[in-house]
Amino acid sequence: MGKSSLNNGRNNTQATKKRRISLTCVFALIAVTYSLFIYFVIVGFDGGKKETVVVGFDNGGGKENDGSAPLKLRPRNNAQDNMKAQSQQSQPISPNTPDDFCGSCKFRDTDFSCTERIDWVIKNKKITMKEAIMENLKYCLKEGVQYVETDNSKTSSSLGGKNNVEVAMSTSTPIYWIMVDVTEYGAIGDNNTDNTDAFHAAIEELNKAGGGELLVPSGGVYQTAPITLGPHTTLTVHGTIRGVADQHKFPAIDPLPSFGRDADFRVKRRRQALVSARHAPNITIRGDGVIDGAGWYWYPFFLNHTAANYLGRPHIIEIENCTGVEITGVTLRDPAFWTLHPVYCTDVYIHT
Repeated sequence: MGKSSLNNGRNNTQATKKRRISLTCVFALIAVTYSLFIYFVIVGFDGGKKETVVVGFDNGGGKENDGSAPLKLRPRNNAQDNMKAQSQQSQPISPNTPDDFCGSCKFRDTDFSCTERIDWVIKNKKITMKEAIMENLKYCLKEGVQYVETDNSKTSSSLGGKNNVEVAMSTSTPIYWIMVDVTEYGAIGDNNTDNTDAFHAAIEELNKAGGGELLVPSGGVYQTAPITLGPHTTLTVHGTIRGVADQHKFPAIDPLPSFGRDADFRVKRRRQALVSARHAPNITIRGDGVIDGAGWYWYPFFLNHTAANYLGRPHIIEIENCTGVEITGVTLRDPAFWTLHPVYCTDVYIHT
């Protein structure tokens, strides 16, 4: 009986060990199967298909990116991009136009779309470009995108997982890109309130971030004194910007370098334009709205002025010594003097 009990105990122990080994093997097999499943979901079953793409943000059709449509990607057009880089003398590209997105990435409207929308353009939401692209790429991986190429690093990195995405994006220039709505800074579109402080506060926010987009929403008339756009800034106008009817709020500034008198016979100081930019790269003014110079207010001063008291009339827009200027879509109305004056600028595109 003693030997029989001992043998039975040994047999039970061996059977238990075998069951444990079997269960371990089963769990290991399940883990491997699950890992392979996750790999193919992220990378795609067509692992041999690799495509170099340029990443960025768009909502398609050249419309404003209001978060209502998924973001899109397109394959890189090397010939076109190289020509553009050469024409801009390898200067960083600003996220201002439908073709450009800062110095590290570009975007264009194509049929290649991600599966997830990034609501980074929710009113006054601030997010760095790197964070937005990181979030975008996580979802784009599911679409079979294998590579991303950054303009500044001139390298391609396999995007097999989150870590590789971070490595790829860490080589990019950390330009920050935010969108601000002027109404979030107290602007009121009642065609009566002076919104100069609100515009200045919003622009200062963009300047601190290194650039971004200032949105003037539709449905309002926003009066303001002169505003000056900083580097890498897009002014998107859907409503109306109108100059305040107060000459004392249009400061006198130094005259432009020139030979002799200008078209307004000014030889000394002059009025600052309603919207201006100076020595600031990558300036865009766009939208389907209106910038109104309130010229009706200035005409009596012009007709009755004397040389002693006349400082001239302000332009609606004056862009001075800037590289990479685009003005599209907006209506410029009722100028006090010139409607649009780009001076000493390079790489200028105007289409209305």
